[in-house]
Amino acid sequence: MRSVRTGITTIGILLIHLSVLNAAEFDHRVLFEVVSLWGETTYEITPDIGISHLSWPMDMRLLGAGYALAYQDFIEVEFRVQASPWNESAHFMEDCDWINESRNPAWVPYDALDVYSWSFVDSKAFLLGSNMRIFPLSLPPASFGFVGGLHYQEADFKAYDARQIGYNSWRDYTGSVSGPVATYTVEYWFTHIGATFRVHADRRLYLALDTSYIPYARAEDEDNHLRRMRISRSEGTGFGRMFFLSLQYFFTDTWYASTTCSGLRIKTSGDQVQYWYGNDPATKNIDETGRGLAGIDAEIEQETFHVGLGLGCRF
Repeated sequence: MRSVRTGITTIGILLIHLSVLNAAEFDHRVLFEVVSLWGETTYEITPDIGISHLSWPMDMRLLGAGYALAYQDFIEVEFRVQASPWNESAHFMEDCDWINESRNPAWVPYDALDVYSWSFVDSKAFLLGSNMRIFPLSLPPASFGFVGGLHYQEADFKAYDARQIGYNSWRDYTGSVSGPVATYTVEYWFTHIGATFRVHADRRLYLALDTSYIPYARAEDEDNHLRRMRISRSEGTGFGRMFFLSLQYFFTDTWYASTTCSGLRIKTSGDQVQYWYGNDPATKNIDETGRGLAGIDAEIEQETFHVGLGLGCRF
């Protein structure tokens, strides 16, 4: 959060300095868009009992708005916000478990997936981003420069109506459950730096491409396993990469149509803490209420792709 506050303060100071310059040298653009998002966010933990991998689908439809301020085609500051209400996902949440059978002599060794489950999912998201582009090299109609930015993302999920298959020693765990199963929230903060390329064609057609490296990403999540009365919270840091492609066509001096696409890949690692707020029915003859575990290795990752269509104006 400190890096986000620092970045916002830096951008604010820059805008104050720009505001004292000649207003006629500014170019303002406002954009409203519809965005389709595909991909997934996952987390994997490795406690002593084995490995658990959960995949949450991020196939969402969002509404977005953006504002960009450019000065003399040399520097540009951009802000974007996108959000979606609760929607039913077209894909399942998937949970894969590989259990360490060596911990119990009654368990038969099985070097493959032990338990697989899937659930229906409702999801929503909120995405916030800011970018700054500087173009020190201009060879009309093309410009080359640098891009950097700060981004925040939150995705929320509700899983329900689960189906489960157990293999080998875990066949008794095959079954189904109706109703709520789990809730999950994941947040990402990340910064990126990279190269940007822009082409102007007759002041009507604008093409822009950003390719960036993410040197710092932070992820936090919370998984409330309603059936097992257990809350798991993870934190991790890592890195990633992203690209952004934008095409704008001005059909008048003011109004333009816009299409965008982008790809994002983030990988983080850290620790998870688990806490049982009730008696876990999966552990027979043991009351887990109040039990806690800490120091569990955890990885949180995201891989997503988006396409957007919008209408904007320049003033």
